[in-house]
Amino acid sequence: MQKILFRRKNKKNLFSIICATLGKENNLFKLCESLQSQNYKKFELIICDQNKENFNRVTIKKFKKIKIKFLKTKIGLSKSRNQGIKVASGDFFIFLDDDILLKKNYLKKINLYLNKTNCDILCYKVKNLNKKNLLNYPNSNKYLLNQYEIFNYISSVSFVIKNYKSLNFDEKIGLGSKSKYQSGEETDLILKIYKKYKPRIFFLSTLYIFHLEKNIKFLSMIKKNYFYGCGWRYVVNKRELNLKFKFNYIFKIILNIFFHIATLNFKKACFSFATFLGRSNVF
Repeated sequence: MQKILFRRKNKKNLFSIICATLGKENNLFKLCESLQSQNYKKFELIICDQNKENFNRVTIKKFKKIKIKFLKTKIGLSKSRNQGIKVASGDFFIFLDDDILLKKNYLKKINLYLNKTNCDILCYKVKNLNKKNLLNYPNSNKYLLNQYEIFNYISSVSFVIKNYKSLNFDEKIGLGSKSKYQSGEETDLILKIYKKYKPRIFFLSTLYIFHLEKNIKFLSMIKKNYFYGCGWRYVVNKRELNLKFKFNYIFKIILNIFFHIATLNFKKACFSFATFLGRSNVF
């Protein structure tokens, strides 16, 4: 028994890193640099290129030390990722955008804690380049105990998940889908897995990745918040989360609106109001 535990504790998992990319002004080169510098080498990078042009093929030729699978996919984050999943062969999947930067011990630390905790899903923090957290994360390591914590602590690029046979995204939602539900694809995916398999989900507070922030115009940000709110509403209704959860989230948005107005931050008040409109049909 001790030998089995030892072997499991030191297992070198194969990671399939799936990156859906779209747009000429992307940061795929920087992401590939981050991956090439990893001190854990057992991974494959699956690039799901939604562009009609082939400029990304030129980019990846510069990274011969990385095992790369290159796919041309249709537009839609969920649709593109699903195509990546079909050709992935890893023990665990990681979904990254092209505007993500990684510390060189990122994969090594993930492998260590997957073995140490024997968890099925590992999640962690996302920060901007000023090291500001993008969500209100826990301050210490913890197992997530219910589906409601999934909403609070996991974002589209901040989790590693076991290779389940039924792993696929709802293509009606997510950035680039043809609907108004432009977010929530990762939450919906994990809630589906949670209901079917009851996985062990571990939050690692000492691990984080960097997300490169983009300058978004005011009206575009209003639209983004509204459509993200719609995505949240879709997932909450689809997964039949309770009224208390729905009320708490709506109430928090209302408080944010009044807080921003009171502090004369009318820009953020508009963003919060757009989110409120997106979520408001939740009942």
